[in-house]
Amino acid sequence: MPALGPRHHRVRRLRELIRDPRARRDEGAFVVEGPRIVEAAIDRGATFESAYVAPGAERAFSALTERLRGLGVPIEELKEGVLERIGDTVTPQPVLAVAATPGTDLDDVRADGLVLVGLPLRSVNGGDNDLPPVPDDTLIVAAEHDQFGTAAELRERFPKARIAEVRGADHFFVGHRDEMARLVTEELARTLG
Repeated sequence: MPALGPRHHRVRRLRELIRDPRARRDEGAFVVEGPRIVEAAIDRGATFESAYVAPGAERAFSALTERLRGLGVPIEELKEGVLERIGDTVTPQPVLAVAATPGTDLDDVRADGLVLVGLPLRSVNGGDNDLPPVPDDTLIVAAEHDQFGTAAELRERFPKARIAEVRGADHFFVGHRDEMARLVTEELARTLG
């Protein structure tokens, strides 16, 4: 089967799922980017409808592509340069897979304790994320310098949530993970204890 180019309808759909939160919501699907992330998603029971690989990636990641095929996931090769045009990561990933969105909305979560960490108001490409409502009194651990949504922005968007701000941290909490973990642990101990 010939490799797919940037104008192929499946590639256009892939690009929409990567870039448009509404497309993800409407279709109930999202794109998992990168071989390690795809592998981890398989390990956790994700359901994939299709996978896409860069030229040569099927051979380079043969164990992963065999695993996907064993799950009945069709794999399409993309033409040279297509991933650079559609991907949402800084470095284009050689393996992408379209997964079904799990059927749980935050409104449906019936948990004794819920903590959200690094809730992204914006996507990597700067567009607004279409987030579901956050239940009242939910703790959101936010980074002071989060490039995808600061603590102040989260307070404005979710006024009934409790915001714990980690000073000096960015979205990934590099150098501040112990403090983030402490806040999560304390909240779960409070709500579950």
